Amino acid sequence: MNVHENVDLKAYTTFGVAGVARWFAIARSEFDIDDAFKWAKSRGESILILGGGSNVAIADGIIEKLVLKISNNTIRVEGNKILCGAGTELSKLIRTANIKGLDGLEAMAGIPGTVGGAIVGNAAAYGQAIGDHLVRVQVMDYADTRFNPVTRLNLVNNETKTWISKAECEFAYHDSVFERKPAIIIQAEFEFDKAEADLLQKKSAEILKIRKKKFPKNAKYPGCFFKNVWANKVPKQVLAGIPNVKDYFGKVPAWYFLNEVGARGMIQGGLKVSETHGNLVLNENNASFNDVEALALELKKRVKEKFGVELEEEVRFVS
Repeated sequence: MNVHENVDLKAYTTFGVAGVARWFAIARSEFDIDDAFKWAKSRGESILILGGGSNVAIADGIIEKLVLKISNNTIRVEGNKILCGAGTELSKLIRTANIKGLDGLEAMAGIPGTVGGAIVGNAAAYGQAIGDHLVRVQVMDYADTRFNPVTRLNLVNNETKTWISKAECEFAYHDSVFERKPAIIIQAEFEFDKAEADLLQKKSAEILKIRKKKFPKNAKYPGCFFKNVWANKVPKQVLAGIPNVKDYFGKVPAWYFLNEVGARGMIQGGLKVSETHGNLVLNENNASFNDVEALALELKKRVKEKFGVELEEEVRFVS
C-alpha cells in the first residue's frame, strides 16, 4: 500500500465537492487496511474512510487526515450465501445475486457506491434495503487509538477485528450503527431466498430504465440529496393532500415537498437543482462545500415553513 500526499479528492466522489487529502491511500485488501492503521497510528494521524464516494460532500481546503479508500472487491458465492469485500461495487453484488437466482437486491439496481458504504447508510430503493439479507459484517474497531476515543463497538475480548451480527448493525431507514460508532467494514456476508434468475435480471433492467430517466448521464451528483419522509411524521392535513402515498412504502418522497416549494431549477453558487427532480442536486460549475451547506439550509427552511416537515440530508457532510 502506497500513501500519497496532497491528493485532490474531487475525482474520488460522485458529487465532485471535496478538498485535498493531506494523505491518501487505497486499501485493496484486508492487509492494506491493517497497514494503513499502523501507518496512521505511528504518526498520530486520524483517518477518514471513503468507499465509492457517493452520498458525500467533503469540506474544501486541506483535509488533515489519512483518507483511506476501501477497494477490497472480492466476492464469493456459496449456495444461497454471498461473501464479499466492503470495497465491492454494489452493482457487482446485485448482478451476481441476480445471475445466481438470489432474491432481494434486484430493486436496488443503479444505486452507486460500494457494499461497505451501502451498509453504513443502509442503502434502500423500492422497498428493498441492503440490510434486509445481511447476516453478519466483519469490522475493524479503532477506538483504542486517538482516532475516535469516545465510543466503541462491543467486541469480543477487545479484539481489533470481529464479526458482528445484523442485529448489532442497528439498521433503520438510511441509517446504521456505523453512522455513530467508529468501525471500518472489511467484508460482509448475505443470505438470500432462491428465485428465477431471469425474473430478477428483468426487474433490475426495469429499475435501471427508470433511473436513467431521472439521473442525467455523466452529471456530478451524490445520489438523492434528502431522505424520504415517513408518512406518520407528516402533519395529517398535509398528508391528506398528497397523492399515492401508499405507493412509496410508507414514506413520502422528498422530491414531492421540494417540487412544491420551487426547488427545481434553483441555483446556489456552482450547484443547480434539476429542472425535473427537486431532490437531485447537480454540481454544474465547481461547487463549493459552502454552496452545499447553503442550499441544504434554504431547501429545509422552505419545506419546514410550508409543510411543517423536517427534511434530513441523505448526503453525509464531512468536514
